[in-house]
Amino acid sequence: MIALYIVVFWAFVAVVAVTWIYYSHNMRLTSYATGAVISAENREVHDKTHGRQDRTVIVCQYVVSGKKYQVSKVFRGRNADRFPVGREFQVRYDPAHPEKSQIPD
Repeated sequence: MIALYIVVFWAFVAVVAVTWIYYSHNMRLTSYATGAVISAENREVHDKTHGRQDRTVIVCQYVVSGKKYQVSKVFRGRNADRFPVGREFQVRYDPAHPEKSQIPD
């Protein structure tokens, strides 16, 4: 019975560790900047499991302390027309490392 408790304990520790690692990156993205779309394109992705899938890839440019950075995001579907060049987004970034960023969902 003690072996079961040990296994459950280590499984719990593993889940906590993986959760912490996953969320620690997003926790550092505490600052916001306004970014603008510089490109949007529809892509067709093929894989053996799901077959053909449509994706939209957007690239957004933002400025922090006078320096330009870029971030990209992939959306499902063919939606490039929803993201015209110049459309603005809020970009979250790490103030210590502004190149680490994301476009929130």
